Amino acid sequence: MTIIAVAGLTLGVQAQRHENHVGVNLGGGLNTMTCGPVQGSQSLGWGFDAGLRYTHFFNERFGLGLGVHYTRANAHTTYDFSETSTGLTHASNTHVRYNLTARFDGWEERQTVDVIGIPVEAFYRVALDGRWNLIGGMGVQLDLPVSGSYGAGEGRYSTSGTFQALGSYVVSDMPEHGFSTYDATHDAKMDNLATVVSLIADLGVRYALNGSWGLYFGLYGSYGLTDMLGEQRDNALLTLNPADASKIDYNGTYASNEITALHLLRAGVRVGVDFGWPAVKLPGEEPLLMPADNRLAEEQAACEAVDREIAAERTRHREVEKEMNARRKEIADRGIFMYPYVAVDVADYRRPAPEGNDYAARLDAACATRRNAEAALFAERASRERAESELRVCRLVLLYLSRNVDGR
Repeated sequence: MTIIAVAGLTLGVQAQRHENHVGVNLGGGLNTMTCGPVQGSQSLGWGFDAGLRYTHFFNERFGLGLGVHYTRANAHTTYDFSETSTGLTHASNTHVRYNLTARFDGWEERQTVDVIGIPVEAFYRVALDGRWNLIGGMGVQLDLPVSGSYGAGEGRYSTSGTFQALGSYVVSDMPEHGFSTYDATHDAKMDNLATVVSLIADLGVRYALNGSWGLYFGLYGSYGLTDMLGEQRDNALLTLNPADASKIDYNGTYASNEITALHLLRAGVRVGVDFGWPAVKLPGEEPLLMPADNRLAEEQAACEAVDREIAAERTRHREVEKEMNARRKEIADRGIFMYPYVAVDVADYRRPAPEGNDYAARLDAACATRRNAEAALFAERASRERAESELRVCRLVLLYLSRNVDGR
């Protein structure tokens, strides 16, 4: 019901054109089962997972994901102990009671479980730069075991029987009655594993290849909140076949009283590729604008270019004015008369700002302003040329006078 509600919510907001992603991913790491056997020791195993996920982001930060994942989990159990089952009835004589002692020496069993998971996860996203995003997620996953198996064969085990009717006589070397030392191999399927509800978490980064495709690199982890065993098993790890005592029944760890609970544990790295829509603009790419917006973008760019040129002209005007003031001072220090210098002042220039959103009128006003500034600059340059000509005339007059003085 939760999954159906989430899917309905996601489809309901689809028309708002928020960001969507569909991707595939592959991961691997510590994919295992934890059981804590009573007598033996457990080693955690490695595994892998693959999945398909759909994510919908409601805004720049928050999103919700729904998917399906396949996981293969492995574990390894080692036994070095003895256990005794009492009050058994032997297949050779149903009136004889005995105690069965099974001893394990370096006995190893490996377990494998295949799980199909359906995650529902909430995501939080932070933009690192134009192409990189940090994404963290947390949620729950429904894990359905689809198959399980175990294989045992490393090491050995031995069986012996104690018969009270024979004065506690111990039988240890009668294989036809199930009492001997064995180097055997046992392989079997595991049935009746229960569905698990797991808590899941993800943390990774997404790199945008373009406006639609992206690569994902991250870490994942999950823990089964419920017990995969479903119900407690009362069988011993090893028993004699009730119909044929010469046959040994090895029940396996998950079908024995060696464990009381079984939980899924997963942690590892994950990589993936996804496709997103609608496409988004990235640095270095052309903007994805509607046709009606192209003219607005061009006009804004033209206005910005005019602003930059006008600022450059004002800077050049200040440099010319500074130089001409220096020339004026030089001529004044020499005591030579010159025609008054007339400067064109554009410091009080103001750019027109038409009301409303008439961008064409704004662009025309900006271009007219630029032409006015250029005219003022040309007038300034003409004044500078006149001043330089007068300065040259004054220098010639000074040279002529100095020569006449020397001659006199």
